[in-house]
Amino acid sequence: MNIRSIAAWSGTAVLALSLAACGAFKNSVPTPPNPSTCVLPAGVQTQVLYPIPGATGVPDAPQQIVFAISTPLPNWGVATLIGNTGSYGLAFQTITAGQVPMPSATPSFANPIYVSSALTGSFPAATSVGVYLNNGASDCLPLTTGASFTTQ
Repeated sequence: MNIRSIAAWSGTAVLALSLAACGAFKNSVPTPPNPSTCVLPAGVQTQVLYPIPGATGVPDAPQQIVFAISTPLPNWGVATLIGNTGSYGLAFQTITAGQVPMPSATPSFANPIYVSSALTGSFPAATSVGVYLNNGASDCLPLTTGASFTTQ
């Protein structure tokens, strides 16, 4: 097992433990935790576009996280993780390519659908924020995207 695998597993474990304490959200109501991790439908591609994965100096209140997806994902949205504290954005809303904040990553697959999950509040300064996908219609634990950014 290499360091990246250990780090990815550790991050997922921390998110699972932190969200297990409060449960996943279904229709904005906390529900008892379920030990399974959210799974994307077969063949669906996703990519975090904004904030750019690995970016530093991201505003403390980015207002949204934007993804490119290959197929609509009703009821899905963003979950974020800071240390051992998770929080949820709103369900995805479809936006146009022109509405993606800049700077942003370029989609790595053809014909992406652009979706945004609104965030409320702000993150602490100089903090690493992990980005996860959350199926709001399920009690599953959010799925890691392998993406994070650091606030200014």
